[in-house]
Amino acid sequence: MLVTVTTAKLRMNPYLIRYWRYIHYANYLIFILVYLHSTHIGSEVGLQPLRTLYDFFGITFLAAITYKWVYKRLWGKIKSTIQSTSSPEQNRN
Repeated sequence: MLVTVTTAKLRMNPYLIRYWRYIHYANYLIFILVYLHSTHIGSEVGLQPLRTLYDFFGITFLAAITYKWVYKRLWGKIKSTIQSTSSPEQNRN
């Protein structure tokens, strides 16, 4: 609850509104760096339960990135192509 309230208050900060996209993209880089650090340097990640959890985190991250950057952009291009090639008469039928 504390994180939610803090985020809501910070969201109204004019500086953060202007640079939010950069902060958002920095989170991707930070996640990758933390993941690589913990899997290659961390001593307890080699244990099976944590290794499975970290593999799940990595796969989920890759799936989210693939969906966000590939599928959504590709679908947007296909959708705009379909809409631009269809005529108004076809849309009424």
